[in-house]
Amino acid sequence: GEDVLRSHKCITKPTLTLLEFVNEGLNWQGTCQDTVDFFESVVLSLRVMDQIPVVFLIDQCNAFCEVQSSASCCSRIADMFLNWNNFRMVRGGIFYAFSSSFRIMPAAKDGNHCLILQLRPMDKSSFGSLLEEQVTSGQLSKDFTPFLDDLYAHCAGLPRELLTFSTVFREHPDYDFKDLQHEHLLERVDVYRNRISTLLMKKTLGKELACESVTFACRLLMGEKMSKVPPIWVEAGMVVRTDRFYHLICKAAELALYQTFNDDTMLTALSIFQDDPSVRWRALELAFIYVFRTSMISGNSVVFTCTNLCGVGEKQFFVGIHSIHRSESPPQPRSIERGTLVVCRRNQALIDFFIYATDGSKIMVQVSESSYTEHRSKWGSARESVLAEFDRAVRPGSRAAVKYVYVTTSKCLMRNNLLSRSQYFDPEVLLVSNAKGAASKFFRGLIG
Repeated sequence: GEDVLRSHKCITKPTLTLLEFVNEGLNWQGTCQDTVDFFESVVLSLRVMDQIPVVFLIDQCNAFCEVQSSASCCSRIADMFLNWNNFRMVRGGIFYAFSSSFRIMPAAKDGNHCLILQLRPMDKSSFGSLLEEQVTSGQLSKDFTPFLDDLYAHCAGLPRELLTFSTVFREHPDYDFKDLQHEHLLERVDVYRNRISTLLMKKTLGKELACESVTFACRLLMGEKMSKVPPIWVEAGMVVRTDRFYHLICKAAELALYQTFNDDTMLTALSIFQDDPSVRWRALELAFIYVFRTSMISGNSVVFTCTNLCGVGEKQFFVGIHSIHRSESPPQPRSIERGTLVVCRRNQALIDFFIYATDGSKIMVQVSESSYTEHRSKWGSARESVLAEFDRAVRPGSRAAVKYVYVTTSKCLMRNNLLSRSQYFDPEVLLVSNAKGAASKFFRGLIG
């Protein structure tokens, strides 16, 4: 190993052709330290050359840079390439950085041309070709091309996701396709959870950037379509843009977002919304969705503790879901499966959420800071039209129970007296209020 290293101390020595030099590197048997020494000697030798017919392909080059400044991360390899503009060459050296994240290193140029390339997700045809190559090369001993549509959606067209899927298959060759998907998802969630955590850290990002990043994450969590995105989310390789809107890169990233948004992060997010009067009302909507998101992860049902509008007759019921759908514009979803929470469109009369629970029950939910008496919409006035609209979307013949739940942080109740009850008293309305702390408990203390 030392003889080979010594013979390559300077690339200007006519010891090897370029192809032989590359192959020598592929067969290198030295230690990690030897390899870095060897690589540095080659790169430094380029300082004295004007032109070189070579292309550098650097994987995960962003690992060499600090998150905020593109400064060197105390890495010898980082120092080598961050000094690239000090080299004498003017043409010929091409530096490609292949990475799922995309922080441009300003020193990585050929003359005046930046040559860092961000890899985009593959289209289905290219992804299918890569899948075939995995079978041909023996990385996959089973032909998964019959599952191409599902696998493409699962991996979001990302080569690295297919490669890690292949690894999971080799570890569990007896698993069926669904089990492999599940196992792969669990493995990849940790990777994306770590990335998202760094995007939400106030300590490393600073107050202003952290606020922007957390707000963006909140809106993703609520299922909104985002036409703008904080640059750090693009640089971290967490989002892609399709049809004018940004979304998380893959299913593992989506699950990671739900898991990363713990109670502490949610408190920060809610404080951002509550401090802005123009969007203060959205804090309740965010908290409500968060309660159901976390229940989806844990597999536990959400508990509603309700009374009538006078605070009498406490009862509980449990609601389970496995998916959340946001309806942005009319009409509402044409088909709603059991276990679905629908976030209603902005101009939907009367309700904010419709739940077609796993047990088949249909639950209409309104959330508000106001008491039921003060709220502008009342259940009785629009009951039939709202039910009719959603009944068309659930499975035909559904005769399960229908509930209307009014969730409020207000402590105000109607008087429990037949003579003094408000004209708005409706025995069908189930109330979750803060008169006895039920709303605060429902929201897990995030909003009280």
